[in-house]
Amino acid sequence: MQNIDWIRCPVCGNKTRDRIREDTILRNYPLYCPKCKQETLVEAKNLQVTVIKEPDAEPITYRVQNSQVVGSIVFINLLPNV
Repeated sequence: MQNIDWIRCPVCGNKTRDRIREDTILRNYPLYCPKCKQETLVEAKNLQVTVIKEPDAEPITYRVQNSQVVGSIVFINLLPNV
């Protein structure tokens, strides 16, 4: 069974409506957050989501780790890649 995790909004940290699997590859994907109403351009591969910023800026990468379901709440730890 493959890991399937929700993509978190890089602006507010809330769950978006999109999920990714281990074999999901996204390029220049416009991720929309229904809570903060922000759209962010991201890339994803191997459960690592990278925010695409201005052409001169460094991308911010985080990876999904230890998603846990308690009742109807999903807790996901996001760790920055260094």
